[in-house]
Amino acid sequence: MFQNNNYMDEQLLWNKNLISKNASFLQSWEWGELQKHLGRDVFQFHTNPISSLVIKYSLPLNQSYLYIPHGFIGEWNKKNINIFLDEVKKIAYSHNSFFVRVDPFEKKSEILTKTLLKFGFKKVNSVQPEETLLLDLTLAKDDLLKNMEHDTRYSIRSAEKRGVKIVCARTIDEKKKYFEIFWELFKKTNTRHQLHAYPKRYYEEIFSLEGECRSEVFCAVVEQRVIAVTVVVFFGKRATYLYAASEHGYGRYNAPTFLLWNAMCAAKEHNMEIFDFWGTSNIKKEWAGVTAFKKSFGGYEVQYEGTWDYILNIPKYISYNLLKKII
Repeated sequence: MFQNNNYMDEQLLWNKNLISKNASFLQSWEWGELQKHLGRDVFQFHTNPISSLVIKYSLPLNQSYLYIPHGFIGEWNKKNINIFLDEVKKIAYSHNSFFVRVDPFEKKSEILTKTLLKFGFKKVNSVQPEETLLLDLTLAKDDLLKNMEHDTRYSIRSAEKRGVKIVCARTIDEKKKYFEIFWELFKKTNTRHQLHAYPKRYYEEIFSLEGECRSEVFCAVVEQRVIAVTVVVFFGKRATYLYAASEHGYGRYNAPTFLLWNAMCAAKEHNMEIFDFWGTSNIKKEWAGVTAFKKSFGGYEVQYEGTWDYILNIPKYISYNLLKKII
C-alpha cells in the first residue's frame, strides 16, 4: 500500500524515540497498526518528555476503556504521570471511556507502587506478564550454552543428531506459508495445556508484522513434517519469544528446545542484546512446566510493576466488573 513521506517520517521518528529509550514493542508504530487492523481505534501522543500509544477497547452501549500496553514512554515520576493523565483524559472524555488501564514497562519498586496509589491508580490482574526471564545475548554462544542446564544442552545436541532441521520464515510471504500449520499446532497445544487463545485473526496479524517491529517464525522439521513452531518478535535490541506450538508424540526430538536455541542464535546475528522469554511465574502452578523450561536456558528474572486502572467513572467501573464476573 502506498504511504506518503509524512507518514513514513512519523513512523521512523516514533520508533526511533522508543528504541532510544529501550521501550517495549507493544508501544511501537507497527503494534498500533496491528491494533487498527483488528478494528480498534489507536491514538498516539508525544508531549515532551513523554509519549504513548493508546488503544481504545469498545464496550456495549457506546462505552469504552483505554489501554496503554507497556507505556507510557518516559520516566515514571510525579510530573510525567500528571502529563500522562492530562493527555489520556482528553481522549477518554471524547470517547466515553470510563477508565484507563496501563502496565508500566518498569521494574517493580516500592516507590513506584506508592506513587501510583497516591495518584489513585488501582492494582488489577496483569494483562501482560508481570514476571519474565531475560537472557544477555551479548555473551558468546559458548557462554550461553555453559549457562544452560545440562539437560538443555544435551537436548540441543541430540535434536541435531536426530535430524531435526530448522526453517526460518522472515518475509510476509514466507510466514504465510507456515501460518495454517502453526495455527493447527497451536490449537492442539492450547487444548493439551488448557491455555487461552485469542481469535485466529490476531495471530495472522502477528505473522504479518514487518518493519522496525517484525516477527520471525522458526519451524522444526523432521522428515518433511513440521513438528514445532516458535514465533519471535524483534524490536530495538530485544527479541521476544512470543508464541510456541508443538506436535504431540515427538518428544524424543527435543524440537522446542532446539527451536529456541536457534531463535537465540538468530537474534544474536541480528545484533539483539536481550532475549525476553515473555512470562514466567514462581507462584502459578499451571505455569510451572513452562517456567521450568524457560529457566533451563539460564538468564535472570525480572518483575514488572504490573497492571493498574485509573478510574474516571466509579459507578460504570463497578458495573463493568460485576458484569464481567457474571458473564
